[in-house]
Amino acid sequence: PDEFAILKKQPLIIPPDYSLKPPNEAGSKIARTSTRVEAEQILTGREVDISEIASDGEKEILDRIGSDPSQNNVRSKIQSDGNTVIGKEQAVTENLILNTTGE
Repeated sequence: PDEFAILKKQPLIIPPDYSLKPPNEAGSKIARTSTRVEAEQILTGREVDISEIASDGEKEILDRIGSDPSQNNVRSKIQSDGNTVIGKEQAVTENLILNTTGE
């Protein structure tokens, strides 16, 4: 093959009409609170329940990694203990991939 040869561009082809169905109403409305409501909840200090704003997929991921919603003071624990050793348990990604939470 000649590396200096110029190939002619093929003409553009119009794809066929696939007649896609419009999305249904149930799929377009996501059961989430608005960003404004979330911001108000955060600013007022009111606790936000994860079950109110998390999708089913997010809840499944949280269950698989073994998150505990009762530990609301995690940030204060981490800040107070600067010598925290990480690595005693499996990483979050290992829990997700290996699904070692007992299922």
